[in-house]
Amino acid sequence: MDGIDEILEAIVTRVPAPQPPADKTLRALVFDSVFDVYRGVVGYVRVVSGTMEANHAIMFMNNNSRYEIKR
Repeated sequence: MDGIDEILEAIVTRVPAPQPPADKTLRALVFDSVFDVYRGVVGYVRVVSGTMEANHAIMFMNNNSRYEIKR
Protein backbone atom coordinates (compact mmCIF):
# COMPACT_ATOMS: atom_id res chain seq x y z
CA MET A 1 0.00 0.00 0.00
CA ASP A 2 1.32 3.37 -0.98
CA GLY A 3 1.90 6.01 1.66
CA ILE A 4 1.76 3.79 4.76
CA ASP A 5 5.43 4.32 5.57
CA GLU A 6 5.01 8.09 5.32
CA ILE A 7 1.93 8.04 7.57
CA LEU A 8 3.70 5.96 10.22
CA GLU A 9 6.75 8.22 10.10
CA ALA A 10 4.54 11.30 10.51
CA ILE A 11 2.86 9.76 13.55
CA VAL A 12 6.22 8.96 15.15
CA THR A 13 7.57 12.47 14.60
CA ARG A 14 4.41 14.44 15.50
CA VAL A 15 2.93 12.54 18.46
CA PRO A 16 4.99 12.99 21.63
CA ALA A 17 5.87 10.03 23.82
CA PRO A 18 3.91 9.71 27.09
CA GLN A 19 5.59 11.34 30.07
CA PRO A 20 6.24 9.26 33.20
CA PRO A 21 4.27 10.26 36.31
CA ALA A 22 5.94 12.85 38.53
CA ASP A 23 5.33 11.03 41.82
CA LYS A 24 6.81 7.71 42.93
CA THR A 25 3.48 5.88 43.42
CA LEU A 26 3.68 2.30 42.22
CA ARG A 27 1.93 1.90 38.90
CA ALA A 28 2.28 -1.40 37.08
CA LEU A 29 0.46 -3.46 34.50
CA VAL A 30 0.14 -7.23 34.92
CA PHE A 31 0.48 -8.55 31.38
CA ASP A 32 0.73 -12.28 32.06
CA SER A 33 0.62 -14.80 34.89
CA VAL A 34 1.31 -18.49 35.25
CA PHE A 35 0.94 -21.04 38.03
CA ASP A 36 4.12 -22.79 39.13
CA VAL A 37 3.64 -25.86 41.34
CA TYR A 38 6.66 -24.88 43.47
CA ARG A 39 6.27 -21.09 43.64
CA GLY A 40 2.52 -20.54 43.21
CA VAL A 41 1.21 -17.78 40.99
CA VAL A 42 3.93 -15.93 39.10
CA GLY A 43 2.85 -12.59 37.67
CA TYR A 44 4.72 -10.74 34.94
CA VAL A 45 4.37 -6.99 35.25
CA ARG A 46 5.54 -3.82 33.55
CA VAL A 47 6.39 -1.22 36.18
CA VAL A 48 5.54 2.28 34.96
CA SER A 49 6.54 4.15 38.12
CA GLY A 50 7.61 3.33 41.66
CA THR A 51 9.33 0.14 42.79
CA MET A 52 8.35 -3.39 43.78
CA GLU A 53 10.36 -5.23 46.42
CA ALA A 54 10.10 -8.53 48.26
CA ASN A 55 7.92 -8.51 51.40
CA HIS A 56 5.94 -5.45 50.25
CA ALA A 57 2.17 -5.59 49.87
CA ILE A 58 0.47 -4.72 46.60
CA MET A 59 -3.18 -4.21 45.79
CA PHE A 60 -4.92 -5.11 42.54
CA MET A 61 -7.25 -2.31 41.56
CA ASN A 62 -9.79 -4.43 39.69
CA ASN A 63 -10.96 -6.28 42.82
CA ASN A 64 -9.14 -4.53 45.72
CA SER A 65 -7.26 -7.74 46.62
CA ARG A 66 -4.02 -7.38 48.57
CA TYR A 67 -1.03 -9.69 48.06
CA GLU A 68 2.51 -9.91 49.38
CA ILE A 69 5.44 -9.90 46.94
CA LYS A 70 7.59 -12.95 47.64
CA ARG A 71 10.44 -12.41 45.17
